[in-house]
Amino acid sequence: MQYIAQVAVERAAIGFDQLYSYLVPPPLQDCTGPGSVVLVPFGKSNQPRVAIVLEVTQAALADVPQKLKVLFDAAPEQARLSQDLGALVKVLHDHTFCTYYEAVKAVVPYGAQYQAKARSDV
Repeated sequence: MQYIAQVAVERAAIGFDQLYSYLVPPPLQDCTGPGSVVLVPFGKSNQPRVAIVLEVTQAALADVPQKLKVLFDAAPEQARLSQDLGALVKVLHDHTFCTYYEAVKAVVPYGAQYQAKARSDV
């Protein structure tokens, strides 16, 4: 089985605001779940961007689309959003004119926002 994360990516323009699918590599499967803060390759240039996992599904290896990108990294579990905050993000997105990630920023206090950086030693 392969895990697929549906994520809300930071700095996504309103025209590109959607949930994006990424493969969760085996070393990150135990620490990646709904509410996890992750680092993903985004766009054609694969620039590292912070994202929030809103859903994780399982799929058989044969059913996984071949073009899915793989998560770079996941923040420590202490940086994870609670289920209630994850649900609030979806409600804010669906009922206000904001992107998914703007909704995330609205529910997380500014000082508690996780700033991920791509590691150069990997």
